[in-house]
Amino acid sequence: MDLNSRLSSHRVDTVPQGGHCTTRPLSWSPPAALESFRTTICCDGQNFGMSGIVYNLLSLRYNSRVRVKTYTDELTPLDSAVSVHLAANWYEREVWDMFGVFFANHPDLRRILTDYGFEGHPFRKDFPLSGYVEVRYDDELKRVVAEPVELAQEFRKFDLNTPWEVFPAYREPKEPAPKLEAGDLAPDKK
Repeated sequence: MDLNSRLSSHRVDTVPQGGHCTTRPLSWSPPAALESFRTTICCDGQNFGMSGIVYNLLSLRYNSRVRVKTYTDELTPLDSAVSVHLAANWYEREVWDMFGVFFANHPDLRRILTDYGFEGHPFRKDFPLSGYVEVRYDDELKRVVAEPVELAQEFRKFDLNTPWEVFPAYREPKEPAPKLEAGDLAPDKK
């Protein structure tokens, strides 16, 4: 029996309606799933142009867990969960700061981990590893200065080959094998 059929009675499928995501009611009490907010997780999927957001909810009273998954692109905002769970405030701010996912109707959507003047969202796959701005202490000026970073390359293309496939002749033997004619025996058989 596969996992999908075993969990089909506990799984809730989502149906988008009018820009909002609605679900069928669960077999147990809805307030049970909403009494404890645990985490919000974001996964950047640059290859698909979407970011995945995962809300983890816990009911201590009914010993139940609910995981709500949704996907959005960088132009489509998600409704904030702060009106339902105040604990979602900082998690959504972190997702906004690190990944750039915008939450509509959030009471205080501002940066939480990076500087207010920071440009970009560092956990996104399209963010350069060296960043856009270098912050350092200048001995001559006796203060901290921020300078733009000159990027060595504009676009990073990831090569998914193994290190051995990088070498052009990694599959070819060091010395060519002797060509055998019909009826000849291999060199080790002579």
